[in-house]
Amino acid sequence: MQRIAINVKKQRSKHLFGLWVLLTAVTMTGGSAEEPVAQLLSRIATNVAEQQRSIPDFLANEDVTMQELENGKVIHEKHIVSQFQAVHGDAKGRNNEKRTVISATEDGKPQNHSGYVLPIGVRGGFAEDVPGYFGQTNVGCFDFEMIRQDQLRGRSAIVLAMRRKKSSIADSTCASAYRIDATAWIDTETCRVLRLELGPRIELDYSGPFSRGNGKYTYAPVIEYGEVQIADRSYWVPIEKRVDFVKENGKVTYKYVVRYSQFHKFVSTARIVDGK
Repeated sequence: MQRIAINVKKQRSKHLFGLWVLLTAVTMTGGSAEEPVAQLLSRIATNVAEQQRSIPDFLANEDVTMQELENGKVIHEKHIVSQFQAVHGDAKGRNNEKRTVISATEDGKPQNHSGYVLPIGVRGGFAEDVPGYFGQTNVGCFDFEMIRQDQLRGRSAIVLAMRRKKSSIADSTCASAYRIDATAWIDTETCRVLRLELGPRIELDYSGPFSRGNGKYTYAPVIEYGEVQIADRSYWVPIEKRVDFVKENGKVTYKYVVRYSQFHKFVSTARIVDGK
């Protein structure tokens, strides 16, 4: 087994130090790395579950740049800025998030936000993407492999390859797990997800704001995660999402870059009035 070199900063916890020392020792001796991988996955899943339980309903800004390229040249571009409201279900159904756009402008001009919908593969991701792989009921639906150490936005990260188990497809306990293979960058200090790269999906019948007709495309979303403050508490949420829809012949590409900012706790002002 190939050795994985891991640098451990002094300020990291004893738990993580022990985890990485164990992993290095296992790989040097040719033993099984299943135990340290399981420890890492347990910490990630615990973090995900805690955030699902605690994240409040919130408002946030969404800044979208969309480009149509033909043979690598930009022939059309739009810029949409919107504010959306994310309302979650109860603690048991935290993975179900209702997202409502409440205002939008296109190239600086107000738009009818009720009809503003991004293509599948670009939308949201606050309540679905990470739990789709690391939710406590979904971790067992994948095979995980530590493939390398990396640096991402100044943070040390372990890169995990995730492959859906064939045996899990018919397993009802994996109903909410993603069916797409993916790669994740995990912060070695916090065991938080820093980046998700979802494997390519093909044969997508896609029609979008720049489409000159339906066509089959390949796309592979890349989602960057970061720490934000909502109501004086830290949460790890998507801060950027990049998706390229590439037509089969490769000549036409629709590029989406979405950035999220200005997170605020949302509190409903509705009141129940007794009609008696």
